[in-house]
Amino acid sequence: MSRYARSQFDIQSLEIYKEDPLSQILKENNQEKINYSVYKSKISEFEINRGDDYSNYIETKSVETKSTEPEIIPESKKAETETNSLVDLSDSISFTSSNITTHTDKFAKLQKVEQNSSRGDLFSFYDIINPSMCFQSCYNHALLVNNVYPKAGEEGAKTNNLSFLMFYAKSRPQKLIKVGNYLEKKAKRDIWNSRPDLVKVTLTILDSLINTCPQHINLISKNAVNIFYEVLVSNMDLLTEVTNTHDHTTIDIDESFHAKYLQVLEQFCKCCTSDDANEQKRNETRLNGLKAIHSVVSSNTFLISPKIDSYLIVIQPLVENILISNSNANISNVEEAKAHALNKTNVGSDALELENVALKSISELMQKVTPATFEKIITPIYSFLNDKDQWSYLHYLTKILKIAMDSIQNQNRYLLITSLFKRLNDAKSNNNDIKIKTNIIFVLTFVITSNERSIGLTCLELLDNLTKHLLISVNDKTNSKEDKEVFQSAVIDCIGSLARNIYYPEQTNDMLSFLINRLCFNGDAVKPKETMLKPPLEKKVISTVSNASINDLNDYLDAEDIIKYRIVIFHCLRRVLENRKVSDSNTSLNHTPVGIPFELITSTLKILLTDSIEQKIEYFNFLACALPYIASVGSVNASKQSMLNKEYHLVLYDYLNKSDLKVIDYILIYNLLIVTLNQFFVEETFMIIPLIDKIQVNIYYI
Repeated sequence: MSRYARSQFDIQSLEIYKEDPLSQILKENNQEKINYSVYKSKISEFEINRGDDYSNYIETKSVETKSTEPEIIPESKKAETETNSLVDLSDSISFTSSNITTHTDKFAKLQKVEQNSSRGDLFSFYDIINPSMCFQSCYNHALLVNNVYPKAGEEGAKTNNLSFLMFYAKSRPQKLIKVGNYLEKKAKRDIWNSRPDLVKVTLTILDSLINTCPQHINLISKNAVNIFYEVLVSNMDLLTEVTNTHDHTTIDIDESFHAKYLQVLEQFCKCCTSDDANEQKRNETRLNGLKAIHSVVSSNTFLISPKIDSYLIVIQPLVENILISNSNANISNVEEAKAHALNKTNVGSDALELENVALKSISELMQKVTPATFEKIITPIYSFLNDKDQWSYLHYLTKILKIAMDSIQNQNRYLLITSLFKRLNDAKSNNNDIKIKTNIIFVLTFVITSNERSIGLTCLELLDNLTKHLLISVNDKTNSKEDKEVFQSAVIDCIGSLARNIYYPEQTNDMLSFLINRLCFNGDAVKPKETMLKPPLEKKVISTVSNASINDLNDYLDAEDIIKYRIVIFHCLRRVLENRKVSDSNTSLNHTPVGIPFELITSTLKILLTDSIEQKIEYFNFLACALPYIASVGSVNASKQSMLNKEYHLVLYDYLNKSDLKVIDYILIYNLLIVTLNQFFVEETFMIIPLIDKIQVNIYYI
């Protein structure tokens, strides 16, 4: 500030008086002296701004003009001196045409003071000094920026001067354009001259400006991106987190800014995949790049930008920093898969930090995903899994897709499940590899049971798809028996997990009814001999038909495969009932469990008359699990229970009349009687007596 800015004049109390003709002459002489003093004070301000070179120049000129009394300089000479002082400024200070115009206007005000006072015969302080000259700050943006940088022997930005610059930028945001341009020029010059300490100060200033003036960030965003790009392509290790407040709105307007911004993103992506020989430097570079990308994807406007297709290059570096597992352990159930997925032994803390930042960024993306943008996000992830052949490694799949499912909004969860089923059904994408299919099923189980939230799809839709894959696996002749059993076990667990998320009272019964229908059992226990003697017909291809349209398994499977398929379905029924028990224990008082209808049990009793003992044993296990959940007996269900008991005893009587019974058959019948007696004690107490007599007779003739 000039020395007049610190003066304490009380302008309102100045005396106004009438001048006489004699004092008019003295006034004119004194006025020129005062104007010259003001002129010299302004020159002293320029001396501070121009630096040492200009100070030496002024001192030389002052020695030449020094005299005992102040010399009154003619107006023409003053104008010439003022013009020269503006032209001869040092190159270290950046002046534009607007600066020169400003100082020319101030000089014009000096000339105006010399004219007659606009107040007529009155004389006042306003006739001596123009208040706009006395109290207006002559600081400019270049001086304020330069004052933040340290001098020789100092380090870091000067905090006091930085605060002054922030106040200047906040109070006069229109100056941010000039400040940004000046910072960009200075940063490029410092990078060219290899001055990393000064570049650090420039980045500090940018960070402070972005945080201080977030509403005006677009005024300097282009300069900031240019500086970041110059830093990234240089050899300086100066990455900092200064992009977290950008809102991508300028990218959609300024095409040149979009191009430069994309170049900066590409450099950050390269940092995320750094392969420096020095492990510490490599991890630091990757971490800086990942944090920069995280700040980009966390923007609320990232996914809605029209340029989103260009910016999706940030996804692959994220998934590349998730720890890749080389383990190919033999996993047979969900619990083993979960333990394998959580195994992080022999992993460094730095690598885990990189993975955590990458997973956090994927989580940020999935929180903002919509049906319109989901495919754009998931496609690069699937492409990376294909390129790195990671579909065979459950550890890696689980970390990526489970974090995605946990983060995605409830109404959009169906998008991920649908994409996984699409991948499961596409033989080309999964290479028809049963191990890849098994891992996809495991991941589906994880995401379905994740936080026990809505999955967005009905249980029957999922059951239809899963049971069809069971049917295909039974008919598979290319893979080993062990691989098929692991796959079938994974599907059984996935189907059972659906019973843990109950959304309406009849859900479990609907699942049981659907699975019983998939048995395709119409009650014909024994085929006629003429049917058995017919030559086998060519089986239809299962993958080309809808699962719901399959009514006769003989058109698609051999007799042996039909038994295997039904055994697997019985396992699914048992798993649904077991998980129903867990679900019922967590049910609120307002959600009363619904009993299993009698019709579901009655329609399956004749399975006991089939020839396969393995099939009958699995059916018994299902029946033993289902009877405790049978509907309570009332006036409505009394007739249905009576029909069930009647059908049950008729089936057992026919079973005992078979001529090829073995010891294991009698053991099975004995266990059936015990189970039904425990469930229907009153009704069964007297009805089982004839059956017991029949068993004794048969055993006597064995």
